Amino acid sequence: MPATERHGPARLRRAGPCRRYRVRFWASNDIAGQARENLRTELQAAGVDHIITDDLPGLKEFLTR
Repeated sequence: MPATERHGPARLRRAGPCRRYRVRFWASNDIAGQARENLRTELQAAGVDHIITDDLPGLKEFLTR
């Protein structure tokens, strides 16, 4: 994730609870590889509530590591 975009998910996450919103990201990279791992790591670090994916086994593996 480019540094210029890295603050976006965290900013949305901080604003969400104030308005009772849950932060969801969908249509993110589902292709296995380092780019997907980096994106999921950034989203998790930002504290997003939901990562929507077609690769449920891959997301489960990521989240349980």
